[in-house]
Amino acid sequence: MKIFQRIWDDIRSGENIDLYITVVVAISLATLNILGFAPQTLIAPITLAVLALIAISNLGTRHYFEQKLQNLPIFSTISLKGRSELPSLQERGQASSEIDIVGVSLITAITPHLDFFEAKMKEGCRLKFLLLDPKSPALEVFTATTRVQNAYGDILQTLNALKLLIQLEQTVKGKCEVRLSQVFLPYGLAVFESNKDTGQITVETWAYKRLIGERPHFIVTRAKDEKWFKFYKSQFDQLWADSTIWKPPAN
Repeated sequence: MKIFQRIWDDIRSGENIDLYITVVVAISLATLNILGFAPQTLIAPITLAVLALIAISNLGTRHYFEQKLQNLPIFSTISLKGRSELPSLQERGQASSEIDIVGVSLITAITPHLDFFEAKMKEGCRLKFLLLDPKSPALEVFTATTRVQNAYGDILQTLNALKLLIQLEQTVKGKCEVRLSQVFLPYGLAVFESNKDTGQITVETWAYKRLIGERPHFIVTRAKDEKWFKFYKSQFDQLWADSTIWKPPAN
């Protein structure tokens, strides 16, 4: 009885009418042919007509599902990677006009790539770097939970390198801003083109007593992961607002 109820519901709603007509015609033709009442001259054209209806119905079904698939939301493609599996910082930031980076010391992000950041500033790129204040009590917590031997010295070394970028502002179009925080996020962030549709963020999660190369990383993009892109971007913005501006000490 359920199948008849479903057929009746389809007919009342105007759905699948062509299929039901095709079924009725096919069954009627087969019955008449068995009983010997169907003229042979009509069987072939009617059969072709039935096949045509079936083909048209299949095309309609195909187009319906294609439209549904196109309207499905784009799901996140986030996957965890090791640092060595990521594109280099230069590759990720090559076309960027804005780069924001936050971490504890940023020793592996700044010093090895100082030439790259100098070149970006000459192009007019705006740089923001957010580090942990070397005088913050939070530095002891970080040191106790990681295998970093001298985070204090790493921060000072990074600040010394950033001094060169800040001084470069006097002769180039770009800008370099540095701030120090009293706390650190449970992850590092490298944000590229945060205000554009092409924006992406590399997230490096901290790990207990593990080496830097063993930390898991993933990338979120504004295009495919808008919710999480906005989340991590807001985390940077909030910590940036709560931090203090750092300027190189006068000689």
